[in-house]
Amino acid sequence: YQLLYVGKEGSPLQDKDIRCAMTYATDRKSIVDIYGGTGITPIANGLFSPGEQGYLEDTGALPFDLGKAKELVDKWKAAHGGQTPKIKLGVTQDQTVLPSASAAQ
Repeated sequence: YQLLYVGKEGSPLQDKDIRCAMTYATDRKSIVDIYGGTGITPIANGLFSPGEQGYLEDTGALPFDLGKAKELVDKWKAAHGGQTPKIKLGVTQDQTVLPSASAAQ
């Protein structure tokens, strides 16, 4: 679970294409593998597990697709004079959080 702060004026995260690019660029299977859950932990596509109130079979989560992610970033760059979007990643220094933060980076 990651929380994005999109309220800062001028942040690339205010652009839907950048948020979608980040989702397309997230390999959820690799993140599960990092935590050692290969074959044990299912890949989540939402906040709630089956059987919990709020669970949806299909949340509309975007699939892992680096080509699509790059396409959306290139679109943003073209609209912003070729500059590269800059996003700050802040995390707690907790050993359970750091592998996820590294994957997000």
